[in-house]
Amino acid sequence: LTQAVRSLSQQTGVTPFMTLLAAFQILLQRYTRQGDIVVGTPIAGRNRSESEGLIGCFINTLVLRSDLTHNPRAAELLQQVRHATLEAYAHQDLPFEKLVEELQPERSLSYSPFFQVMFIFNNMSQSALQLPGLEVEFLVTDSGTAKFDLSLALEDGPEALSGTLTYNTDLFNLETIQRLPDHFQILLEGITANPQQRVADLPLLPRSELQQLLVEWNQTSAPLPAAPSIPQLFEAQVARTPQALAVTCEDHSYTYRELNERANRLAYWLRQRGIGPEVRVGLFMDRSLDLMVGLWGILKAGGAYVPLDPLYPPDRLRAILQSAQVPVLLTQAHLAHSLPEPGAVEVLCLDRDWPALAACPTDNLAINVVPDNLMYVLFTSGSTGQPKGVAVQQRSYLNYLQAVLKRLALPSGLSYAIVSTFAADLGTPMVYGALCTGGQLHVIPYERAVDPEAVADYFRRHRIDVMKLVPSHFDNLLMQPDPASVIPQQRLILAGEASQWGTLDKVRSLRPELVIQNHYGPTETTVSVLAYAVETWSADRAGAVPLGRPLDNIQVYVLDAYQHPVPQGVPGELCLGGAGVARGYLGRPDLTAERFIPDPFGQQPGSRLYRTGDLVRYLPDGNLEFLGRLDFQVKIRGYRVELGEIETLLSNHPVLQDAAVIAREDTPGDKRLVAYLVPQAAQQDVNLISQLRDFLRERLPDYMVPTAFVTLDALPLNPNGKLDRRALPPPDQTQRVVADAFSAPRNALEEHLAAVWTEVLGLAQVG
Repeated sequence: LTQAVRSLSQQTGVTPFMTLLAAFQILLQRYTRQGDIVVGTPIAGRNRSESEGLIGCFINTLVLRSDLTHNPRAAELLQQVRHATLEAYAHQDLPFEKLVEELQPERSLSYSPFFQVMFIFNNMSQSALQLPGLEVEFLVTDSGTAKFDLSLALEDGPEALSGTLTYNTDLFNLETIQRLPDHFQILLEGITANPQQRVADLPLLPRSELQQLLVEWNQTSAPLPAAPSIPQLFEAQVARTPQALAVTCEDHSYTYRELNERANRLAYWLRQRGIGPEVRVGLFMDRSLDLMVGLWGILKAGGAYVPLDPLYPPDRLRAILQSAQVPVLLTQAHLAHSLPEPGAVEVLCLDRDWPALAACPTDNLAINVVPDNLMYVLFTSGSTGQPKGVAVQQRSYLNYLQAVLKRLALPSGLSYAIVSTFAADLGTPMVYGALCTGGQLHVIPYERAVDPEAVADYFRRHRIDVMKLVPSHFDNLLMQPDPASVIPQQRLILAGEASQWGTLDKVRSLRPELVIQNHYGPTETTVSVLAYAVETWSADRAGAVPLGRPLDNIQVYVLDAYQHPVPQGVPGELCLGGAGVARGYLGRPDLTAERFIPDPFGQQPGSRLYRTGDLVRYLPDGNLEFLGRLDFQVKIRGYRVELGEIETLLSNHPVLQDAAVIAREDTPGDKRLVAYLVPQAAQQDVNLISQLRDFLRERLPDYMVPTAFVTLDALPLNPNGKLDRRALPPPDQTQRVVADAFSAPRNALEEHLAAVWTEVLGLAQVG
C-alpha cells in the first residue's frame, strides 16, 4: 500500500504528504458528516540553507482547509489539497500566533483555534547524531496529555509507512480509535485503486464490520402474525372472555361482549354507507367509551380510521378533513358545534344518534380485510405549513403488536391505562395490547390526564399494570405528594421523546421491581421499532437513555448522506426497514418518494427504507443512541413539530417581514418553542405579540404555539447568507419579550412575587 501511495502521488503530481492528508480529511468527513475540513500540520521552518544546521525549534503550524461538500472525485481532491498546501508553504513564515491575533476567532479553553485535529508526516531520516565525547540516543517520550482532540503522526520508513494516533480520552472511546487505522487504510486502498471515485463512494469499512452492522445486529426475523387483521384478534378475544371487563372510563364500563355488540351495530350502519376496505372514516371524539365503540366499529366494517383531537383548532381540523376526504365522521353531540363545515361528510353523533343504530344486528360481520389494507391515517406536523397523513396498513400494526407484546413479555389479562391522545400513535399500544389479550383498558379523559393529583387518585382506586406515555408527561405526574401512586404495577413504557436517567432513578427508588422500557419509533414505521430494557444502573452513564435494539422483523441502518453505512460509534441518519414501514403519506407521492426510499440492503423485491431524519450512533453493545435531528423537526411534549410549519404561517402574516422558530432548552428538561419576529418597517402595533399568538392559536394546536416571542431588527445570518439559528438570543436576555396585557406590580409584595416567578419561569417580565 505504501508503494501504491508513492506511485499515485508521482502520477498525479502531488507528494505522499498530500495524498495521505487528503485521505485523512476524507476520513474526518466520513466520521463527522461535515464537508468543510480544517487540519493543522507542523512545518520545520528550515526553508533556508543558513538555518538547516542550527540547533533549536523553528517549527510553525500551518492550517490546511479542504472543501468536500460537493463530493469531489479523489483525484480532484488531491489537486485541491496540493493547491492549498503550496499556498500555505508560500506563507509559512507567518507565525500561527499572529494569524490568531489578526483574525480573532471565538476562543475557548476547551479547544484550539481554527483546527482541532493535527496531521504530522515525518519523512526525515532519523540518522544517528555524532557529537565528540558524547553518546547520543533517541528517546521516545509521552507527555500523557493530548495537545489536540486527535493527532495522526505518520513516519515514512524505508519499506513502509507506520504511525501513531494520539487522542483526547474525554472525546473518544478506545474502541473507536482502534478501528480508525483500519478505516484509514481501506480509504487509501480505495483511492490508490480508483482515484476517479467520488469521495463518498470510497470503501471505508472492513468486511467483518459490515457483517456486524448489516447482518448480525439486524437478525430480527420472526414468523409474521397468522391473523389477517386487528379486528379478528379482538373478536377471538371476545369469544374467550365475553363477560370480562374490557374498557372503563371514569365510572362506566363495557364488558367484551357489550363493547363488541355496540361496535357491531355501528359497523353494520357504516357498511350500509359504503364503508369497507381502503375507505377512511373520521373519529372526532373525547377519550371515552364512545371513542372505543367508534374505533372498533370502523375496523369491523373494514374501514380505516382518521383520529382528530378535539383540542385542535378549527383551521387544523379543516385541513385534515380536506386531506383525508372522509365520507363519514363519527363524533359526540357536545363536539359537533366545533366542527368546521362538514360539506359532503355525513356526521353521526354516537351518543345523541345511538337510537338510529338500535335496529342494526349485534352479531359479528364477515370481515373482508387483508393484511395490506389500510388500518388508520395519522396526521403529523408538516414542514410546508400543512399537516401530512401517514397511512399505516394492517400488516404493519399486526407485526408491531406481536413484537412489542413479546419484547415486554406481557401476560394476558392485565390492566392498561391510556393517558395520551388517540390522535397520535403513542396511545394505540395500550388499546390493542389490552383488548387483544383479555386485559382491561382504562381510558383516562384529558382533564384528568393532565392533573397529577387526579391521576394519582384514579390509580389508587384502580389497579394499573401497564402504561405508556411521554417522559415529560410522566415527569409532570411524578411532581405531586405521592409519586409512587402514578407508577404502574408491572410495566412502564416511555416513548415520544428522549428519556433521562434521573427520571428512571426516581422510579426505581419508588418501585424497584418495575420493568421499564424505553421505546422509539416514528409514526411512519408504526408506533415503535426500537426498545431498550432499562436493566443497568451504572454510575458512569451519560446522556439520554439508549433507544435500544430493533423489534422483530425490523431492520435498522445508520447511514451517511449517500446511504452508505457508517462505522460503529460514528453519527449517521437512522433509516428503518422491514415489516413496520408504512404505506406512505396520504395523497403526497412526492413526499413519500423523498422519505421512503428503495432499500439498498433489502432481500425482498420492492422493499423500502424510511429516512427518519434522526441522528444516531451505534453503541458498542449494539444499542442505538439518539444524538439529535438533521432537520428542524423537534419533539414538544411528545408531539412531532415541524418548525417550518410554524415559520410558514408567521412569514405569511402581513405584519411580519421575516420569522424564525426554534426549540430552546435553556433550563434542562424545559424545552420551549420561541418565535423570533422581524416586523414590517411601518408596523408599530403595541399588541403585535398578542395578535400573532391569537393568529397561531386559530390555526395550530396548543403545543405548537410558541411560549415566547422575541422581536428583532433582523434575523442573524451566517457568512453564506442563511439563518444562523445558534445566534438567536435566549428570551430571558432581551427586554423585547412582550406578554399579553402586561400589568405591572402595584406594591412591594407583588414586586417580590413577580421577581420570584421571573426567575422560575426564565422570562424577562411577569405581570
